[in-house]
Amino acid sequence: ESVTYQWQELIGSTWTDISGATAATATVNIADSAATTHSYRLLATNVGGTTTSATVAYTSVAAPTISSVTANPTTGPLTQSVTLSATVSGATSYQWQEQSGSTWQNIAGATSATYTANIADSAATTHTYRLQATNVGGTTTSATVAYTSVLPPTINTVSATPASGPLTQTVTLTVSATGAAQYQWQQLTGTTWNNINGATASTHTVSISDNAPTLHSYRVVVSNVGGSITSDTVTYQSSTGPIINTVSATPASGPLTQTVQLSVT
Repeated sequence: ESVTYQWQELIGSTWTDISGATAATATVNIADSAATTHSYRLLATNVGGTTTSATVAYTSVAAPTISSVTANPTTGPLTQSVTLSATVSGATSYQWQEQSGSTWQNIAGATSATYTANIADSAATTHTYRLQATNVGGTTTSATVAYTSVLPPTINTVSATPASGPLTQTVTLTVSATGAAQYQWQQLTGTTWNNINGATASTHTVSISDNAPTLHSYRVVVSNVGGSITSDTVTYQSSTGPIINTVSATPASGPLTQTVQLSVT
């Protein structure tokens, strides 16, 4: 017996014939702007009547949304643990990627919304990351985030000027450093290095006021986000002036023409 077919879609509360869907198999093209469930059924008819199938459905799903992505910290030393984190809605799987040249490479094991990348660089490097979040609706790729490793500073020269002088003296401490962001001058007291309050520039002036000859020792700690380095020690030696015990002119008197010996001890 001849059988005719008619596929229908549920629109609201009404079953509506789908134009042209009159075979046992029909193809429907879904083009949703939001997640939607589409319900279908088939009417099969012959001379004996019409039979209605069970309902089948297709549910469209929006791809995940990524509202934020961060790397923490974003800059620091050559060796560092960096936490990559994203706030994602609707994802069923995650894959962090790192840029290598012009290619994005999957990071093995980086398959959750949060991942810790362990940086171990031998030179200053920028590491760029992104997240791909996926569900049955598709894949969403995040914005990129980055961590830049930085070399610690290098110290070129350090000096105390003058290096020696009287008990009361102004001494200028100076350092030349590459890549420095912060400075902290220190003074040796006994066996302990103590920060000098306010001595946080590449040049610092100290005022010496000793009662007796004293050796003053200084150094500077130079830092940036990549780390810190401590300079060699520089010193100022204070001294007393010479002590004159006796002074004499021999002879003390004589003719208009005379050789006189001046002497001091």
